[in-house]
Amino acid sequence: MPFPYTLPVVFGGTTTPFLTAGEVVNRTALRVGLTQAPDPFSSTDGNILQLCSLLDDCGKELWRERNWTHLTQDHTFTTIADQSAYPLPPGFGFMLNQTGWNRTNRLPFAGPLSNQEWQYLKAQNVSLALTVMFRPLQQQIVLYPDVNTPAGYTIAFSYVSRFWVQTATASAPDSDTPINTSDIIWFDALLITRALKLAFLKAKNFDTTSAQADYDRALQLCMGDDGYAPILNLAGRSNTLPLVGAQNIPWTGFGGGV
Repeated sequence: MPFPYTLPVVFGGTTTPFLTAGEVVNRTALRVGLTQAPDPFSSTDGNILQLCSLLDDCGKELWRERNWTHLTQDHTFTTIADQSAYPLPPGFGFMLNQTGWNRTNRLPFAGPLSNQEWQYLKAQNVSLALTVMFRPLQQQIVLYPDVNTPAGYTIAFSYVSRFWVQTATASAPDSDTPINTSDIIWFDALLITRALKLAFLKAKNFDTTSAQADYDRALQLCMGDDGYAPILNLAGRSNTLPLVGAQNIPWTGFGGGV
C-alpha cells in the first residue's frame, strides 16, 4: 500500500502551492513504478536515494531557467566612509539588469565594469560622483571610487536568489540543497515532479521521449504564468520610465531602415 504522504506545507499562515521534498520524491516514485518511502532521505532503497540526489540537480538547474519572480529579492545597504567593498546578500544568484540605483542621489548604477574598465579608471585616477559604478568581485560588490568612498548613500538592487529550498525552521527559502523530507521545494509541483521523473529516466537509460515532452510543456506553462505582461498602447509608446525597454524602443526602424 503506498505511503500516504500528507505533511502540510504552511507559509505565512496559509497552505502554499509548493510540495515538501518528501512529497516530490514519493510522487515521482509512483510515476516511475517505485514504492513510496515514509522518509525518502533516510531510505535504504537505492532508487529512492537516487531520486533524492537527482532532486538536488533538478532544482539547481531549474532556478537558472528564468528570472523566477518567486525567487526574486531586493537588497539595500548604506555606504560606509572609505569602504568600497560590500558583501552580496546570502543566496545571491545574479543581479537583475537595470535594477541598481543610488537612492540617495537618485542615480542608476553604471556598470558592471569590466576588469579593463576598472583598471582604466584606476590608472586615470578619475574622481566621480557616486552614480554608482561597480564591479562584482569575490562574492562582493565593489564600488568606484574605491578610495575615499563617501558614506551615507543608500544602494539598492534586485536579484534572483539561488535559494529554492525552505528548511523547517525558516520562513522563506534559505538553502539550495534539500536534505530533509520536510524541506519545502519552491517550484511548481507539476514542474518539479516532471523534472525529477525525466532526470530519473535519463539516469537509468530508459526512453525519455514522452517524459521530455511532458517536462518541456510544464516548463513553458510555468514560465508563461510567471509574471505579467503590459497592456499594449496603440496610441504610442509611453516614456514614463527612463529606461531602455519596451516602453521606449520603436516598433521598426532599427539600423536606419523603415
